[in-house]
Amino acid sequence: MQNIPSSEPALDVLRETFVSLGDHAYLASDDELSRVRAHVCAVVRDLKAAGELPEAIIITIRRMALEAGIGASADRLLGSVVTWCLHEYFHAS
Repeated sequence: MQNIPSSEPALDVLRETFVSLGDHAYLASDDELSRVRAHVCAVVRDLKAAGELPEAIIITIRRMALEAGIGASADRLLGSVVTWCLHEYFHAS
């Protein structure tokens, strides 16, 4: 895995979004989930363009979510994040 810079703008915005959800991520509204998805997809596009493999991107984003306090209570959100990553990496043009 390459050393993914943590100061990329899309990463910063996603990190802030995860922090804002924190430990209530399991209660996220549809609007909040849409915002998370948009930011996840932006990070995937940026990191894919930088040559990152999907596995590295997923690990980076999951770690960021966990560091922001999104834990086991938000398994469904974390599962969605993985799905969004893979879809954006392989199916978005």
